[in-house]
Amino acid sequence: MDLPDWGNIDLRLQATYVDAYTFQLQADEPILEAVGNQNNDFGAVPPIPRIRANLRVGWSMGPHSVVATGRYVDDVIFDANEFSFQALFPGVEWLHTDVIRERTQLDMVYTYRDFEYWGGSFNFTVGARNLTDRMPQQTGMIAGVVASMQDMLGRVVYATVNYNF
Repeated sequence: MDLPDWGNIDLRLQATYVDAYTFQLQADEPILEAVGNQNNDFGAVPPIPRIRANLRVGWSMGPHSVVATGRYVDDVIFDANEFSFQALFPGVEWLHTDVIRERTQLDMVYTYRDFEYWGGSFNFTVGARNLTDRMPQQTGMIAGVVASMQDMLGRVVYATVNYNF
C-alpha cells in the first residue's frame, strides 16, 4: 500500500493448516495420525503442529525500511521419554510435560540503504530474532527442549554492513 508522504506498507501472511497426516511404518501395523503430535517415537515423522503462521509487516520510505515478523506455532502432544531420573540431579527444576505449548515469536529488522561513499553504496542493517526474548519450554528430554519447534537461543541481535561497488 502506498501512503502519500508516509512511504509504503507491505503486509504478508503465510500460514499452514494441516488437516491430516497419516502414516504406517509397516504393512501389518496400524495407520497412525501425526498431526498435533510430537511423533518422537517415529524417526520418519517430525513434530506436526496443526497450525503454523507468519505475519510480516513492512514499512519503507526512501532509504529506510523496517520489517516486523510475528511467528506462531500451534501446540502438540508431548510423547517423548521424559527421563524422569533427571529430577534427581542437583539444581534441576524438572517438570512433567504433557503438551508442547503454542509459541509466538517476534523478529524485527531495520535497514538503511544506498548510503553513497567511495564511489559505491553502503547498506546498514540492525535486527533481532526473538526480540521479546521468549525462552523455549523446558521438557524432560535429554536436550531439555524440542529444538525442532522452538528457538533455543533466546534473543539474538545482529548487524550487517554491505558495500556495493
